Amino acid sequence: MKDNLTKIYRVFRALSLDIAFGAVFFSAFIASVFQISVPTVVYAELALAVWCIYTWDHLKDARDHAIVTSFRHQFHRQYAKALFLEECFSDCT
Repeated sequence: MKDNLTKIYRVFRALSLDIAFGAVFFSAFIASVFQISVPTVVYAELALAVWCIYTWDHLKDARDHAIVTSFRHQFHRQYAKALFLEECFSDCT
């Protein structure tokens, strides 16, 4: 059980989901401090934007460096095709 949770946590962090959720939580905190109403869709868009930027950067780093040492970059190199969603967009070209 502990090993499965550790693996899930590592993948969660490798995908930078912790960063995306952190951006949402911080934005919600700031909105509550200033008593601003923010639509839920804005939080979803923020999470998606942050996640896309981080994923693109990790994919670029994994591609550009001959040797990658971090688990995050190894993960992105191994799953680059799935993260690029090449198969989903192959019919569009």
